[in-house]
Amino acid sequence: MTRAVRAVVVDDNRLNREIVAKILETNGVQTVQAEDAVEGWKVIKLISPQLVVLDIMLPGNLDGVDLCKMIRNESTYNDVIVVMVTAADKRREMYRSLAAGANILIPKPFSPNDFWMQISSLLKDKKAKIPTYKVLVVDDNEYDAQLAEKALTKSGYQVMTQMSAQGVMQKIKSFNPDLLLLDVMMPTLTGEELFKIIKSDKSIVNQPKIIFYSNKSAQELRIIVEQTGASGYICKTEGLTALISNLKRLFENT
Repeated sequence: MTRAVRAVVVDDNRLNREIVAKILETNGVQTVQAEDAVEGWKVIKLISPQLVVLDIMLPGNLDGVDLCKMIRNESTYNDVIVVMVTAADKRREMYRSLAAGANILIPKPFSPNDFWMQISSLLKDKKAKIPTYKVLVVDDNEYDAQLAEKALTKSGYQVMTQMSAQGVMQKIKSFNPDLLLLDVMMPTLTGEELFKIIKSDKSIVNQPKIIFYSNKSAQELRIIVEQTGASGYICKTEGLTALISNLKRLFENT
């Protein structure tokens, strides 16, 4: 089970950023843009991309080469493909870029086809592994949470559990899940209340899908989904097989 390649495009020139992002998105790559190295580094840590496209000349104290070094100094990002682009003299910047750990330097201007051919070649040569989907299970029932965690982990998902609403927002921002499996009846905040808080938080760059997972009846859960706009529901009483098959179907239709 895989998902699209995620990329961060860092360039202080808005038009250049959007051109690169459009090329990538046209070829199925999900992109997030940043206008300088500081913002770029924050986004990289937040979404853990497989590809980073950096302009060498960036405003502030850090340029693209500095950001490339920061990426390579983190073992977490060893497999990230780093592409440097520059309008400066290619020969002058080639050594700096490759010494910093970039995979390739592409001079500006470039044609969309040539740019993508080089990117796709890197993705193929690197055989970039797309991580499995991340699921955050939010359930105050420890037994139910552990059962779901074991079943999902066995099925190839990356799973974390949270036993209360308190701390959920922080965990979403650090774990960056693709999906929340959210219990409805919890102390302090109900699943519906927590859903509204999550969806209204603009600091969450990649909003996860949210599935209500509860002992309530299908009819009750269907009403909650209609009222909130959640991605769906799963009745705990249907068992773990139904849980796995429903999530598989959800991601296949993404």
